Amino acid sequence: AHEGENAQSEGHMETVVSHIVHVFVDALPHVPEHRRLPILSQLMSTLGPSRFLWVLMLLLFKQHVTQTSVSAAGGEK
Repeated sequence: AHEGENAQSEGHMETVVSHIVHVFVDALPHVPEHRRLPILSQLMSTLGPSRFLWVLMLLLFKQHVTQTSVSAAGGEK
């Protein structure tokens, strides 16, 4: 859907995709471990890893850092 669009539509699509990926990343801790990789792999193959893998990596890193800081504040390692 994004191919051949103008710059404004492209920016809007990146915003929408970022929100969608954010939903998947937020739900990830509630997904069984053995299903996480297949779900994220299918999501990236659908979206196009060359274009949106950075969004997934950024949000996963943000979640990791946030959870680590919350755990450290609670006394957990």
